[in-house]
Amino acid sequence: MNTKHIPSQARRPLYKRKKFWVAVALATLVAVGLATFFLTRPAGFSLDAITNQKQMGKVEIYTSPQKATVILDGKQRQEKSPAKFSTPLGRHTVVLKLSGYDDATIPIDVVASNPAIIEQTFTKQGKITVDQKPSEFKTYTNDKYKYRIRYPSSWEVDGKSPDVVNFFNQDRAQHPGEEQTSLAILAQPNPSNLSPADWYKARPEYAQEDQSQIKTRELTVGGSPAFQFETPYGFLPYLNTVVTGNGQTFLLQQIQESPERATYDQVIQTFTLF
Repeated sequence: MNTKHIPSQARRPLYKRKKFWVAVALATLVAVGLATFFLTRPAGFSLDAITNQKQMGKVEIYTSPQKATVILDGKQRQEKSPAKFSTPLGRHTVVLKLSGYDDATIPIDVVASNPAIIEQTFTKQGKITVDQKPSEFKTYTNDKYKYRIRYPSSWEVDGKSPDVVNFFNQDRAQHPGEEQTSLAILAQPNPSNLSPADWYKARPEYAQEDQSQIKTRELTVGGSPAFQFETPYGFLPYLNTVVTGNGQTFLLQQIQESPERATYDQVIQTFTLF
């Protein structure tokens, strides 16, 4: 009779095998280690914290002027602006320093999907200034409404519509979504040739406005009487300088509290009618 030979080890029960108990011991050690880790981990600790520390995001910094010192979370970096570098994901604070200008402190959120971008135009005592003198400015001439105005060479002109002419500072660093117009000049009919102050009071909005909330002042622009008013409300509150003549009213506008206010004051003084 033929009897198939079965090795003795195969006939032994699983629990009597050495490899079985080695595997059990290893599994027990892993389980005890994990249990000890989670029971003794610091308050607020999470696995996400470990993951985020390993993940890095990109930061890009552009300034005008350039060559600014970059300080990230209190530590100075070697790069000067413009600068690109990587840093752990999460909330950070960037301080930008440039001799002769105001320091800029900017919080950023660094994520994996997109770079955190900083675009900073430095100010002096809260204002953007230009090194050029008004005599060195370029000249824009509006032939339809017969006026001229001089402006810094760093500004570009959008004069496609003579009714509304916009000036943009091409050297100014811009934050995404920031209003970029440095100056807008609007022409509106004034057939009665009202003075700037009288035109302001003749506006349909005048009777509906709370005049105690509006800043007004009379001044001279290019040797002619002018009138300024600022309203604290509206989607984008503007500083308006009113000049009248040639059967028109001209509104020279800039967003209130613009860092380019000092330049605006220089530019509007070059506005003349012909």
